[in-house]
Amino acid sequence: MFDVTWFLAALSLTGSFFNAKKKIVCFYIWAVGEMFWFLLDVTRATYGRAFLDLTQLCFALYGAYEWRRLGKKEKIKS
Repeated sequence: MFDVTWFLAALSLTGSFFNAKKKIVCFYIWAVGEMFWFLLDVTRATYGRAFLDLTQLCFALYGAYEWRRLGKKEKIKS
């Protein structure tokens, strides 16, 4: 049987890799991973972990927003 947690772990690590490379795609990868982690945790009734995942999802979306916003400011300056 396929264990989805291994796929989600790989997805999260891929997001970390792209973050180390300073690529904005890291936030989108993290957001997708966190959505699925959240759903998995809710179905398993691990609500503390689900709260953590929901918070990290918000941080990923905020991070993408900030990088895009700051990137536009840099383009305006140059």
